[in-house]
Amino acid sequence: VTTAPGTSFMEVGSSADDHDYGTIVGIVEDFHFESLHHSIRPMVLQLRPAEAYGAVLVKLSPDLLAATLPQIQPMWEAFEPGYPYRSLFLDEDFGRVYAQEQRLGQIFTLFTLLAIFTACLGLFGLASFVTAQRTKEIGVRKVLGASTRGIVVMLTKEFTVLVGVAMLLAFPVAFLLMRSWLSDFAYHVQLGVGVFLIAGLLALLTAWLTVGYQSLRAAHTNPVKALRTE
Repeated sequence: VTTAPGTSFMEVGSSADDHDYGTIVGIVEDFHFESLHHSIRPMVLQLRPAEAYGAVLVKLSPDLLAATLPQIQPMWEAFEPGYPYRSLFLDEDFGRVYAQEQRLGQIFTLFTLLAIFTACLGLFGLASFVTAQRTKEIGVRKVLGASTRGIVVMLTKEFTVLVGVAMLLAFPVAFLLMRSWLSDFAYHVQLGVGVFLIAGLLALLTAWLTVGYQSLRAAHTNPVKALRTE
Protein backbone atom coordinates (compact mmCIF):
# COMPACT_ATOMS: atom_id res chain seq x y z
CA VAL A 1 0.00 0.00 0.00
CA THR A 2 1.43 3.36 -1.02
CA THR A 3 1.33 6.06 1.66
CA ALA A 4 3.33 8.76 -0.07
CA PRO A 5 2.05 12.36 -0.09
CA GLY A 6 -0.36 12.96 -2.97
CA THR A 7 -1.89 9.47 -2.76
CA SER A 8 -5.67 9.29 -2.61
CA PHE A 9 -7.34 7.12 0.00
CA MET A 10 -10.80 6.08 1.17
CA GLU A 11 -11.80 5.80 4.82
CA VAL A 12 -14.44 3.08 5.12
CA GLY A 13 -17.41 4.02 7.29
CA SER A 14 -20.10 2.00 9.04
CA SER A 15 -22.38 1.97 5.99
CA ALA A 16 -22.01 1.94 2.22
CA ASP A 17 -22.76 5.68 2.05
CA ASP A 18 -20.51 6.60 4.95
CA HIS A 19 -17.12 6.70 3.22
CA ASP A 20 -14.66 9.57 3.29
CA TYR A 21 -12.21 10.30 0.51
CA GLY A 22 -9.07 12.31 0.81
CA THR A 23 -5.52 12.89 -0.32
CA ILE A 24 -2.44 12.33 1.81
CA VAL A 25 -0.62 15.63 2.32
CA GLY A 26 1.95 14.47 4.88
CA ILE A 27 3.13 11.59 7.03
CA VAL A 28 4.21 11.71 10.68
CA GLU A 29 6.18 9.20 12.69
CA ASP A 30 4.31 6.63 14.76
CA PHE A 31 3.30 7.83 18.20
CA HIS A 32 1.29 6.41 21.07
CA PHE A 33 -2.25 7.79 21.13
CA GLU A 34 -3.59 4.86 23.18
CA SER A 35 -2.42 2.87 26.18
CA LEU A 36 0.80 0.88 25.84
CA HIS A 37 -1.38 -2.18 26.28
CA HIS A 38 -2.13 -1.77 22.56
CA SER A 39 0.25 -1.65 19.63
CA ILE A 40 0.38 1.50 17.51
CA ARG A 41 -2.43 1.41 14.95
CA PRO A 42 -2.79 3.40 11.73
CA MET A 43 -4.44 6.75 12.26
CA VAL A 44 -5.67 9.44 9.91
CA LEU A 45 -5.46 13.09 10.93
CA GLN A 46 -7.78 15.18 8.81
CA LEU A 47 -9.45 18.56 8.73
CA ARG A 48 -13.24 18.57 8.71
CA PRO A 49 -15.85 21.32 8.53
CA ALA A 50 -16.39 23.22 11.75
CA GLU A 51 -19.76 21.58 12.42
CA ALA A 52 -18.11 18.14 12.54
CA TYR A 53 -15.97 18.89 15.57
CA GLY A 54 -17.03 17.83 19.05
CA ALA A 55 -14.08 19.32 20.90
CA VAL A 56 -11.57 22.12 20.63
CA LEU A 57 -7.90 21.75 21.51
CA VAL A 58 -6.39 24.86 23.06
CA LYS A 59 -2.69 25.23 23.80
CA LEU A 60 -2.17 27.26 26.94
CA SER A 61 0.93 28.74 28.49
CA PRO A 62 1.50 27.39 32.01
CA ASP A 63 2.36 30.89 33.22
CA LEU A 64 -0.99 32.29 32.04
CA LEU A 65 -3.14 29.29 32.89
CA ALA A 66 -5.11 30.89 35.74
CA ALA A 67 -5.84 34.02 33.69
CA THR A 68 -6.75 32.21 30.44
CA LEU A 69 -9.06 29.43 31.62
CA PRO A 70 -11.93 31.73 32.75
CA GLN A 71 -11.98 33.34 29.29
CA ILE A 72 -12.57 30.11 27.39
CA GLN A 73 -16.02 29.21 28.72
CA PRO A 74 -17.75 32.48 27.62
CA MET A 75 -16.28 32.08 24.13
CA TRP A 76 -17.49 28.48 23.93
CA GLU A 77 -21.01 29.42 25.09
CA ALA A 78 -21.09 32.20 22.51
CA PHE A 79 -20.27 29.86 19.61
CA GLU A 80 -21.97 26.67 20.85
CA PRO A 81 -24.80 27.59 23.26
CA GLY A 82 -26.50 24.23 22.72
CA TYR A 83 -23.57 22.20 24.03
CA PRO A 84 -22.50 22.33 27.70
CA TYR A 85 -18.97 23.46 28.37
CA ARG A 86 -16.64 20.83 29.82
CA SER A 87 -12.88 21.20 30.05
CA LEU A 88 -10.07 18.78 30.79
CA PHE A 89 -6.30 18.71 30.47
CA LEU A 90 -4.91 16.33 27.90
CA ASP A 91 -2.04 15.14 30.10
CA GLU A 92 -4.46 14.32 32.95
CA ASP A 93 -6.81 12.51 30.57
CA PHE A 94 -3.93 10.48 29.18
CA GLY A 95 -2.65 9.84 32.70
CA ARG A 96 -5.92 8.10 33.59
CA VAL A 97 -4.98 5.39 31.11
CA TYR A 98 -2.22 4.30 33.49
CA ALA A 99 -4.08 4.97 36.75
CA GLN A 100 -4.43 1.24 37.40
CA GLU A 101 -0.69 0.68 36.92
CA GLN A 102 0.09 3.56 39.27
CA ARG A 103 -2.19 2.18 41.98
CA LEU A 104 -0.71 -1.28 41.47
CA GLY A 105 2.79 0.15 41.82
CA GLN A 106 1.87 1.91 45.07
CA ILE A 107 0.33 -1.29 46.47
CA PHE A 108 3.38 -3.35 45.53
CA THR A 109 5.70 -0.76 47.06
CA LEU A 110 3.77 -0.77 50.33
CA PHE A 111 3.66 -4.56 50.60
CA THR A 112 7.32 -4.83 49.61
CA LEU A 113 8.35 -2.52 52.43
CA LEU A 114 6.16 -4.45 54.87
CA ALA A 115 7.64 -7.75 53.67
CA ILE A 116 11.21 -6.46 54.06
CA PHE A 117 10.45 -5.13 57.54
CA THR A 118 8.83 -8.42 58.59
CA ALA A 119 11.70 -10.45 57.13
CA CYS A 120 14.26 -8.33 58.98
CA LEU A 121 12.39 -8.82 62.25
CA GLY A 122 12.27 -12.55 61.64
CA LEU A 123 15.97 -12.72 60.81
CA PHE A 124 16.84 -10.64 63.85
CA GLY A 125 14.79 -12.87 66.14
CA LEU A 126 16.19 -16.04 64.60
CA ALA A 127 19.76 -14.72 64.87
CA SER A 128 19.16 -13.86 68.55
CA PHE A 129 17.80 -17.34 69.21
CA VAL A 130 20.68 -19.09 67.41
CA THR A 131 23.38 -17.08 69.16
CA ALA A 132 21.71 -17.68 72.53
CA GLN A 133 21.63 -21.41 71.83
CA ARG A 134 25.28 -21.44 70.81
CA THR A 135 26.65 -19.18 73.53
CA LYS A 136 28.76 -21.95 75.07
CA GLU A 137 30.11 -23.04 71.67
CA ILE A 138 31.09 -19.47 70.85
CA GLY A 139 32.84 -19.18 74.23
CA VAL A 140 34.81 -22.36 73.62
CA ARG A 141 35.84 -21.20 70.17
CA LYS A 142 37.00 -17.87 71.63
CA VAL A 143 39.08 -19.65 74.26
CA LEU A 144 40.65 -21.84 71.57
CA GLY A 145 41.70 -18.76 69.64
CA ALA A 146 38.86 -18.15 67.19
CA SER A 147 38.81 -14.61 65.87
CA THR A 148 35.84 -12.27 65.90
CA ARG A 149 35.78 -12.33 62.13
CA GLY A 150 35.72 -16.13 62.09
CA ILE A 151 32.79 -16.32 64.48
CA VAL A 152 30.84 -13.69 62.53
CA VAL A 153 31.47 -15.55 59.26
CA MET A 154 30.42 -18.83 60.88
CA LEU A 155 27.11 -17.43 62.08
CA THR A 156 26.26 -15.44 58.96
CA LYS A 157 27.16 -18.32 56.63
CA GLU A 158 24.24 -20.38 57.87
CA PHE A 159 21.79 -17.54 57.25
CA THR A 160 23.34 -16.92 53.84
CA VAL A 161 22.50 -20.50 52.88
CA LEU A 162 18.90 -20.00 54.05
CA VAL A 163 18.54 -16.78 52.07
CA GLY A 164 20.07 -18.48 49.02
CA VAL A 165 17.52 -21.30 49.18
CA ALA A 166 14.72 -18.74 49.55
CA MET A 167 15.96 -16.91 46.44
CA LEU A 168 16.08 -20.14 44.42
CA LEU A 169 12.42 -20.68 45.28
CA ALA A 170 11.31 -17.06 44.82
CA PHE A 171 13.06 -16.14 41.57
CA PRO A 172 11.16 -18.57 39.27
CA VAL A 173 7.84 -17.51 40.78
CA ALA A 174 8.74 -13.81 40.41
CA PHE A 175 9.86 -14.37 36.81
CA LEU A 176 6.61 -16.07 35.83
CA LEU A 177 4.45 -13.42 37.53
CA MET A 178 6.36 -10.51 36.01
CA ARG A 179 6.36 -12.07 32.55
CA SER A 180 2.61 -12.61 32.79
CA TRP A 181 2.08 -8.97 33.82
CA LEU A 182 4.38 -7.58 31.12
CA SER A 183 2.68 -9.68 28.43
CA ASP A 184 -0.37 -7.41 28.77
CA PHE A 185 1.66 -4.58 27.21
CA ALA A 186 2.36 -4.39 23.50
CA TYR A 187 5.72 -2.77 24.22
CA HIS A 188 7.65 -3.80 27.33
CA VAL A 189 11.14 -4.46 28.62
CA GLN A 190 12.66 -7.92 28.69
CA LEU A 191 13.40 -9.50 32.03
CA GLY A 192 17.12 -10.16 32.24
CA VAL A 193 19.34 -11.93 34.71
CA GLY A 194 20.66 -8.59 35.99
CA VAL A 195 17.36 -7.70 37.66
CA PHE A 196 17.39 -10.87 39.73
CA LEU A 197 21.10 -10.56 40.52
CA ILE A 198 20.56 -7.07 41.92
CA ALA A 199 17.52 -8.26 43.90
CA GLY A 200 19.54 -11.18 45.27
CA LEU A 201 22.46 -8.98 46.29
CA LEU A 202 20.10 -6.58 48.06
CA ALA A 203 18.44 -9.48 49.86
CA LEU A 204 21.81 -10.84 50.97
CA LEU A 205 22.99 -7.40 52.07
CA THR A 206 19.83 -6.92 54.12
CA ALA A 207 20.29 -10.33 55.74
CA TRP A 208 23.97 -9.70 56.49
CA LEU A 209 23.25 -6.34 58.09
CA THR A 210 20.43 -7.78 60.17
CA VAL A 211 22.31 -10.89 61.30
CA GLY A 212 25.68 -9.15 61.55
CA TYR A 213 24.63 -7.10 64.56
CA GLN A 214 23.79 -10.17 66.63
CA SER A 215 26.87 -11.98 65.36
CA LEU A 216 29.16 -9.15 66.43
CA ARG A 217 27.54 -9.05 69.88
CA ALA A 218 28.06 -12.77 70.30
CA ALA A 219 31.64 -12.60 69.00
CA HIS A 220 32.57 -9.81 71.44
CA THR A 221 31.07 -11.55 74.45
CA ASN A 222 33.57 -12.37 77.18
CA PRO A 223 34.25 -16.14 76.83
CA VAL A 224 34.34 -16.53 80.63
CA LYS A 225 30.78 -15.19 80.91
CA ALA A 226 29.75 -17.30 77.93
CA LEU A 227 31.02 -20.50 79.57
CA ARG A 228 29.28 -19.65 82.85
CA THR A 229 25.86 -19.44 81.17
CA GLU A 230 25.54 -23.22 81.52
